Amino acid sequence: MLTRGRQNGFTLIELMIVLVIIGVFMSLAVPAYRAAINNSAREEAAISFVNALALARSEAVARGTRVMVAPNGAADNPVGTGAYSGGVWSVLLQNLSPAFAGDPSPVIETYQVSQVDSVSTAALPDLDSQFIFSPNGTLNQTASVNFCFDSGGACSQVRINLVGRAQIAVVEQP
Repeated sequence: MLTRGRQNGFTLIELMIVLVIIGVFMSLAVPAYRAAINNSAREEAAISFVNALALARSEAVARGTRVMVAPNGAADNPVGTGAYSGGVWSVLLQNLSPAFAGDPSPVIETYQVSQVDSVSTAALPDLDSQFIFSPNGTLNQTASVNFCFDSGGACSQVRINLVGRAQIAVVEQP
């Protein structure tokens, strides 16, 4: 007499149901994960910019000279398009009396930051101007600099006053 033993395992239908459930969870999790990554990168870019401002202010006071914070070069802001997307901010001495034509300002520090889709400000529409600290620690201008992703949502805004104090706020994309 043949007895049929009980077979262990899953049926194809059970396996397909589990895969569908996993697929549904993944489709819900990936956009939230991407948004969290973008938020983190946006905040990191703003914090790095604030750190560059703090270093520039302290160096201006300590050295008794003008120190500026500027985005790095034409590669980051092609032809004044305002398309600067973060990347690198430099803290450098403002070279008011160059030794020769084209004498660059000495760089104190560079800050490599996360790329965002746009960096903009009402005071500096194309970011061609620099933030310049005087020897007493005051800034040449007030500004609100926005770090945003084009995908919508919030932006990290750095608000800078004339005494060089910077505050980070989360604002809606302009």
